[in-house]
Amino acid sequence: MLHLGRIRRAYASQLHQARRPLSTIDAKEVKKFTGLNWWGSKEEGREDDAARALKHMHEARVEAIRHTLLTSQRMKNLTFDKPGGFTALDVGCGGGLMTTTLKDDFKAKRVMGIDASESGIEAAKTEAKRKLLDIEYQLASPEELVGSEKFDLVTSLEVVEHVTDRDKFLKACADLCDGVMIISTMNRTLVSWTLAIAAAEHLARMVPVGTHDWRKFVTISEIEESLVHNPSRNAPRLHSEAVVGLIYNPLTRTWSYSMNNDLLSPTCNYIYFACK
Repeated sequence: MLHLGRIRRAYASQLHQARRPLSTIDAKEVKKFTGLNWWGSKEEGREDDAARALKHMHEARVEAIRHTLLTSQRMKNLTFDKPGGFTALDVGCGGGLMTTTLKDDFKAKRVMGIDASESGIEAAKTEAKRKLLDIEYQLASPEELVGSEKFDLVTSLEVVEHVTDRDKFLKACADLCDGVMIISTMNRTLVSWTLAIAAAEHLARMVPVGTHDWRKFVTISEIEESLVHNPSRNAPRLHSEAVVGLIYNPLTRTWSYSMNNDLLSPTCNYIYFACK
């Protein structure tokens, strides 16, 4: 006997999936970060090496972002000095490191974080609740938000090298941006392979082997090609503003940043700034 109600629900589900934009989420890449102990404290013996390394990097990353936004009058006007406050979206928010910073430290009036990992979203929500921070979280890709709203500041940190279609991902992020866009990733150079894969994964075991694929690391010119020189028809045209190099010292296990990069080509990690 046919169950018409069940058939209708199945048809509606298939129709919904068909209407959704093709996502750039890579399930294999998401799995690498599932279950990462984002906020466990070292003193309690609950923080894994990958989470600890990411938080150390994040501290330098935040200082670099703050300094760059404050020293550019154009970007400062679009964020920190915007009348009434600014809105922010963190794409690939993970456990909420940057969203927490945007709300608690940068004082954004509204913050949203999206990610493809359910465990990451839950960790982020738990931390926001613990700190009494009003942050919105969604299990989603940027493609799913396109056309719904725009944000004054869009960040995506250490994400672009983990998606299935870099160009489509960047254009979706650009379409959500109404001010400043910040991308943090790794340059595809011999130095980045040596530090991020040979040293961090295979020698120091700071992150699990296989976390990164050097072939998917992104050069600055590739980001500019997607965001500046060849924007999608519906995305706003962005303009390059700054590139900041992030530097890791394996001897001291500390991070720093440099505003003075020869030919704007940091050898490993970098932060790319663009605005409308």
